[in-house]
Amino acid sequence: MAKKKHKPKPQALTSGDVLSVKDTKKNLNASKSEDSSAGNDPVYPPFEFPSISPPSIITEGSQGGPWRKKITEFTGTEDEKDFPLWCLDAVLNNRLPPRENTKLSFFLHPCEGSNVQVVTLGKLSAPRILRVHKVTNYVVEKMVLDSPLDSLATDGASVSGGPQQLFAGNGLLTAGSKPWQKLRPSIEILCNNQVLSPEWSLATVRTFVWKKPEDLILNYRVAVAK
Repeated sequence: MAKKKHKPKPQALTSGDVLSVKDTKKNLNASKSEDSSAGNDPVYPPFEFPSISPPSIITEGSQGGPWRKKITEFTGTEDEKDFPLWCLDAVLNNRLPPRENTKLSFFLHPCEGSNVQVVTLGKLSAPRILRVHKVTNYVVEKMVLDSPLDSLATDGASVSGGPQQLFAGNGLLTAGSKPWQKLRPSIEILCNNQVLSPEWSLATVRTFVWKKPEDLILNYRVAVAK
């Protein structure tokens, strides 16, 4: 009878034993799978640009940037797309762009419960860039003109400022520094019950405080001593 050949059973490796080819391939595949899973989350060390030669970023695109050119340098071959519409309208159609309205109309009233009265000629008009402290000066000087100085004594500090111009209707009101007595009340200008910063312009007040399409309404009062 022929003897059956028995396959040797795998035995635990001891130091000095050599792995079979099959075991070696199995271990290699396992190590590769571990490497691929580890490559999904690469961790790179922080990168620092050298201070001596910083990097240059170069981009390319089809859109060109703004350009300047003297009118004497034009050859007549330029594309109309290179010119702004207002320029083409002025040159080809002889139409100038409409001027932006630089004036702003507003009303100036005393605060409710205030004893201070200022005589004005109705609606006022002034440049949009006019600062609030110019309106304050106008109020103070109208008070000095129309009221006794003894009735204006307050605990407020003096109001300073150079000459300013306010337009009332079609007339021009000029209020500037004059040799009056040094005692001048401290006036606050308000809009929507908010005390305005002296450095704000009328345009800023209308946009961020008034927030209405109607004419701006400003109120004034003698500053309360703190």
